[in-house]
Parts: sequence; structure tokens; C-alpha cells
Amino acid sequence: MDPKTAIKQLHIQPYAIPQNIRSHFEDNAITAKCLSLQNYEPTVPWARMQGSANGLFLSTLNNENTIPHWITLRTKQRRNLPTAPTPGVEVSTTTKPDLITLIHLGGSGVCSFHNTLHGGMISTLFDEVFFATLNHVMYTHPADVDNPTRFSTMQLDVKYRRSVRVPGIVVVRAWCLAIAGRKCWTYAELLQESGDDQSRASSTDAGGADVMERLHVAATCEAFWLRSGGMKL
Repeated sequence: MDPKTAIKQLHIQPYAIPQNIRSHFEDNAITAKCLSLQNYEPTVPWARMQGSANGLFLSTLNNENTIPHWITLRTKQRRNLPTAPTPGVEVSTTTKPDLITLIHLGGSGVCSFHNTLHGGMISTLFDEVFFATLNHVMYTHPADVDNPTRFSTMQLDVKYRRSVRVPGIVVVRAWCLAIAGRKCWTYAELLQESGDDQSRASSTDAGGADVMERLHVAATCEAFWLRSGGMKL
């Protein structure tokens, strides 16, 4: 199989999550629930594939003390996107996320204070998740050297609501709000189970129906992007 065909198949076909990573998230009731969602499937973690230009997530933030495990789930069916954005908070209450990302925060390498995620890391996580979201909804992928598409972050508006505990697991839900020509708008929520909720039974809630209700929004972000081919803005 030629490399271009292999890359295309990687993007189209569901990604086989390595068992050690899947097992890590299946041990948590909330992320296990995410992995079982019928409308979602795993997608290739491009930032962590060998040969990626994303050195930050491929190497710097890829160890036990930073972000050892990361899974991205995409919708199986892409939706039609509007050309004018609606406020992200409104979209999040009526539309399923385009992407759900499960992130294990390993240790002090991502902290700004004792057991607390650095605020700049929260912005970085949003930025990375948005890039994957846009590639998903627009059916592009960063490894396509013949038809490169570049998404440039023009604005990130992050609102911090509560501190994020480290070590711990966070769930990032992301939406593409609209696409108009080269302009793209996105919204995301970073969620984590609170310490009080963690003290409850973590793996066998009755029926599992309320497991997701134990997630609390720690930060939100609305962003504006420009799309271009190659390196030209």
C-alpha cells in the first residue's frame, strides 16, 4: 500500500486504541462511559504519531509526569455546519460535541501550583483539541502532504471557572460553531470530576445513568480560526 493511501485509511477508519491506554480510561467510570458512546469512534492521535511536527505533544508533553494518555473520540456522522456562529454555551445544550477528548494529567510537569494544572496548559489543551475538531468536521488531516490545510489560531477566549486537579483525568468536549469561507469558529468545555464526587463509588453507580453528572465545567473557550492551504495566511 502506498503511503498516501495508508494515510487516507488512517483518517477514515476508526483508530484501534492501544490496549494499555484503553484500559487506563476504562478503569474510570466517566471515561469508560465516554468510550461506550455509540455515536462516537476513536480517531488517530495525529499529534502523537511518529513523524508529527507537533513536538510539544509528541515528546515534551508525552511522559508520565505530563500527559501520558490521550484519546480522541469523533462523531461517526458529521453534521451540516452553519455559516454564522451561535454562542457556544447555547450550542452545547442542544448539539452533541463533534469531538470528545479524554486526557490523563500525570503529574507536576503540567502544574503551576501544588496539584493544580497551569492555566496556560488549559489554553494549550483547548488549542490542540480545536485543531483536531476542525480536521474532523472539514474532513482534512495534517498528514496530507499533497493537500495541506493549515488552521491558524487567531483568537482564544478562555474563561476559568475552577482549578483543575493533577494528577487526574479531564474530558474536553468540542464543537465547531460555524465555517464561512476561510473563517472558523469553535467552542469547548473542559470538565473534571470534583473531589467530593470522586469520594463516591467510582465504577458501579446504579445503572450508570448519572455518571456524567459528576463532571463539572472547569473552563470554557471560544476561538476564531483562519484556514489556508500550505503555509500562506
